[in-house]
Amino acid sequence: MKIIVKRIIERSKDRILIWFETKFGSGAAKWDGETPNVGSKYFVEFNINDKLLWGENINKITENKPLIDYQRNNLIIHGKIDQIYDDGVIVISLSPASSIMLDVKKTDLIKVGDFIEIMASKVTLYNSNI
Repeated sequence: MKIIVKRIIERSKDRILIWFETKFGSGAAKWDGETPNVGSKYFVEFNINDKLLWGENINKITENKPLIDYQRNNLIIHGKIDQIYDDGVIVISLSPASSIMLDVKKTDLIKVGDFIEIMASKVTLYNSNI
C-alpha cells in the first residue's frame, strides 16, 4: 500500500513511530528499518501483531467503504474480505492494489465480500520499495 510519511512521532533505539497518510485515511504505526524521510512516499506491507478476536478487536460491519483511521492508540482498518483460507488466514482489501493478510483463526462467521473492521495497537509497517 502506498503511504506518505507525514511526521516522526517518536524515535528511540528500540522503535520508530510514524504518522502516515493514505488515500483511505491516516494513522500511526511502528516503522521497521531505518528512519523514513518525512514527506516521502513508500510502498509498505502492514504487519498486525495483535491477537485478533471476533467481537473484540475484529468485527463484521455494514459499512462498505475502505478506511484507515487512528483512535485511542488503535489503528482502525475497514476492508473487504477477498479470500478465506482453511487455516484461518484471510486477505482483506482496501483497493485492488492494497491488501492485508490476517490470521483470525475462526472464519465461520464471515464470507468473501463481507466488510470487517480491525482495531490494532501493535502495527508495524515494512518498506516494500527496497
